[in-house]
Amino acid sequence: MPVQRPGRLEASWAAGSCPTAAPRPPHIALPAQRWRRQRRHRLAVQAGELPVVDWGRSQAQQCLFIDRSDTVRGRFAAGMLERIVAWRGCSRIIVGYSCGLEATPGSRLEWSTQAALFGVASGWQLRPHLFTAAKQQFEPDDVDKFELLICLDSGIEAEVLKQLSADRPAQPASYTPRICCLTDFLMYCSDDVLLRTGSTALLDRQLRGAVQLALPWLRPSAARIAAAAAAAAAADASGGGGGAATSSSEALPAVAVPAYMLPTGIPRPPLSASSYDAGGGECSPEAAMLAALRLPAVLPGLLRPFRGRLVVGVAAAVPRSGDGGSKQRPALRRPQPRPPPPPANKAQTTSPRRQQPSTAAQPGGTGSVLSGPQLTVQLQRAEPSQQVVRLVQQAGKLCNAFHFSAAVNRVAQLHRQQASASNFAAFAALLAFAEKHPAALDHVAVVQTVYAGGVLRHQLTPQQQAAWWERLVWAFGHKKLEPQHVSNGLWGWSRMGLPLHGQLAAAAKAATARLAEQMSPQNTANSLWAYGNAGWLLGSRAATALLQQLEQVLPQAKPQDVSNSLWAATKLGLQLSGSLKAAFVQALSRIIPEATSQALANILLACGTLGWSPGQRVLAAAVAAMQRLVASCTVEGQHVRNFLWGLAELQDLGASLPQTLPNLLEAAAGWAASRWGQLSALNVTDLCFDLARLGHRPGDDWIGSATARSVEWIAAKEVEGARFANFIWASSSWGHRLQRSELEQLVPAAVDSIRADWPEPGRGGALRLVGALARQEGFRVGPDFLAASAALEGRLLPLVLTDIDLVVAGRLHPEKGELPYLAGWASCLAAVGLRLPSQQLEALCSYAGQRLQQLNTGNRKQLGVAFETWDYQPGLALLARLRT
Repeated sequence: MPVQRPGRLEASWAAGSCPTAAPRPPHIALPAQRWRRQRRHRLAVQAGELPVVDWGRSQAQQCLFIDRSDTVRGRFAAGMLERIVAWRGCSRIIVGYSCGLEATPGSRLEWSTQAALFGVASGWQLRPHLFTAAKQQFEPDDVDKFELLICLDSGIEAEVLKQLSADRPAQPASYTPRICCLTDFLMYCSDDVLLRTGSTALLDRQLRGAVQLALPWLRPSAARIAAAAAAAAAADASGGGGGAATSSSEALPAVAVPAYMLPTGIPRPPLSASSYDAGGGECSPEAAMLAALRLPAVLPGLLRPFRGRLVVGVAAAVPRSGDGGSKQRPALRRPQPRPPPPPANKAQTTSPRRQQPSTAAQPGGTGSVLSGPQLTVQLQRAEPSQQVVRLVQQAGKLCNAFHFSAAVNRVAQLHRQQASASNFAAFAALLAFAEKHPAALDHVAVVQTVYAGGVLRHQLTPQQQAAWWERLVWAFGHKKLEPQHVSNGLWGWSRMGLPLHGQLAAAAKAATARLAEQMSPQNTANSLWAYGNAGWLLGSRAATALLQQLEQVLPQAKPQDVSNSLWAATKLGLQLSGSLKAAFVQALSRIIPEATSQALANILLACGTLGWSPGQRVLAAAVAAMQRLVASCTVEGQHVRNFLWGLAELQDLGASLPQTLPNLLEAAAGWAASRWGQLSALNVTDLCFDLARLGHRPGDDWIGSATARSVEWIAAKEVEGARFANFIWASSSWGHRLQRSELEQLVPAAVDSIRADWPEPGRGGALRLVGALARQEGFRVGPDFLAASAALEGRLLPLVLTDIDLVVAGRLHPEKGELPYLAGWASCLAAVGLRLPSQQLEALCSYAGQRLQQLNTGNRKQLGVAFETWDYQPGLALLARLRT
């Protein structure tokens, strides 16, 4: 035992012991109530009344749920496990995580998918943070990080085992016992155990109701199996075994039932991939609802009482507690958390009265409290971010709105200097402080906190989002609101990916329209960028005010502000007046020489999208600036491809491009050749497409390297967003013949990417692919190209036929016109060996016959080639009538 000293609290945290406070000397007076409470605590410790908790594990037992794309099923499983273990009082002992076999690390769900999943999750009381987190991909090293790896279906389990066997061929015994399928636990608890109520209930009321509804179709109970077995035995005895067996198999799902749930002598049905084991679609609310119905019946099997504490168990065919076994195991005792150690107070040698804070205290000292200007100075200089939190917490009620604004701004500043997890923890602690001390928030502190959250891209909980939504509404309506406050609040709210609707949208539009004429160039650009980045609806009054102010401040704007403003105006679909375009031309001429690669890319991307050329002088300066950056290797792949895409769009619109463009294209090709391994599939495919559109053909070695990289990405399934149809088009434009083995991999990948974006604006990607294949020498749909033919005929052609029906019915209007679209498809399909069915051919002829005068020479030629290839006489007669 430690030596007891007067005035000091000591504690022993050895195994099985609890902290014991030493008696306080009599000269230090304590209130009578507090003295009695401490006395009762010491008596309880001495009497041994406090429970002894097994804290043998140094960490929580971690489970990893593995699905296909880390979108729905794995996240719902982790959320449902979180809810169930919280109900059973063991949320700090068992923790669930999710990942996907084919997930793209760091990517996030689309906003539409998140919104749909939020609705389903709220009905099941699951926290929305499950669907805002970045995706995680399964790695073989995960087997060392988690106690149990739970695959969401048998196909995923097989792939996980395959990856691990390739990574650790000599260690199968080290990981196979800890890898299982979620359906292994389906029969782990009987119906009675799952649905029981009272203090021993496994599930709360809502989940019990869902399980009760789902059990009849999710799995057979012992009574239902016994009845089916009795019926089968009676049918066999009467000689009608065949028919009885058929009806029995139709009535019962194919699922393995543990022996303790069956009467003696009844065989188990075979295990197969039934409805609950199917992968299914992973990105729909229907899949989420189905997963939510299944999980409450399966997850309780993960938890079983064992030796008085909770452990994670793997399913086995033995009786469980309360499941019909011969011996009842002891009920689960909920572990009590260990009380925190008492603070070690120094012995007081002076008056027992409370010491006053020192005005000359050192920052962060345990016995000092800073306030006023001194606290502000220390907050502005504090480092790291945990020191900022300590200063604020020590100040407590002395921390005012000015101090709190300085604190959140300092954390944001430190995060800009070096991003780290400690900054997120510090910002979360500051948010918690604001909830406890609302007096520390005024309208400036509110918008600065939102701005800092945008810098960190912090994910607010639903409760925090609702609270800060109300505060931001109040701040935007404050009479002392300044223009910078409006832009900071909008910028931070947009960066955190939060919606702008209702009262907040109205308050933001009103504040923007009221203060726009006072905004600086940066405030104006940030406000426009916030609306464009998040896709919020900008009212006409606020848009007019911002564009008018933008025209006034462009002469003083910095390069980033100019590019952000032009990009945001394009994203919002705002119409630029002639005077504003003239102001942009002057500003671009001034800032382009010192602009970054991102600013240059945003400028050309916006010009290409708007279809507006700022003039050859500005374009020549932009090309020269980008060429310098490419030569210095200070650019990113996305910047290069966006810049070239904007130039190609302007060229297609008839704009005159600078004569120095070939030098930039050559430099861009050389830059890409020096870093093939660092470029993504999307960057390479789009770079090839833009180079071909701008008329630049790299060497054969360069094209061969790009082709090899594309095939490698497809084999490794690292094709997120890649447009391989553009790459095939570029190869055909360069006159480069792709090999049969290359086409067999590129064409299916191109079709899959087109289907993922279907229907795209303009409907040009699919037609571009088939047209490019028609120019590939020797390519024809048939047995020589099995994989490519299956992709074109089985996955792309049905979409094309649907499009033709929609065009003929007047429900689809392609960007380049209906007749060119139909004639182009007929010509390209015929060129690669595909034929339209009779229904679409007749509809095409009827549609063209009613618009003979609108057919231009090119359309007639395309239809003529197609009809001659197919030997379609009604079509040839139609064209012959047109010639006469």
